[in-house]
Amino acid sequence: MISAKERADALEASRLLQSEFLARILDELENWYVEMWKKLDNPEYREKVWYQQNGLQIFRKSLNQKLTDAQMKTGGKDEEINAAVRAARRK
Repeated sequence: MISAKERADALEASRLLQSEFLARILDELENWYVEMWKKLDNPEYREKVWYQQNGLQIFRKSLNQKLTDAQMKTGGKDEEINAAVRAARRK
C-alpha cells in the first residue's frame, strides 16, 4: 500500500527527472565539478569538489529511488506511477 504523500512524491520525482532544464543545470554543474577537480592540485580542495559532485549523483539517485519505491509498493498496478517510471527512464 502506498500513501497519498508517497504517491505525490513519486510523481513529482518523475516530473523533475523529465525536466530538460533541471537535467541541463545538473549536467553543467557536474561537468564544472569534474573540470575543477582535474585542475586542482590541493588534495583537500579536490576532496571537497568530489563531495559536491557526488552530492549531485546522490540527488539524481534519490529521485529515481522515490519513483522505483512507489512502483514496488503498488506492485506495478498503478498505471499513473508506471507511466511516470517509463517517462522518467526515457530521459
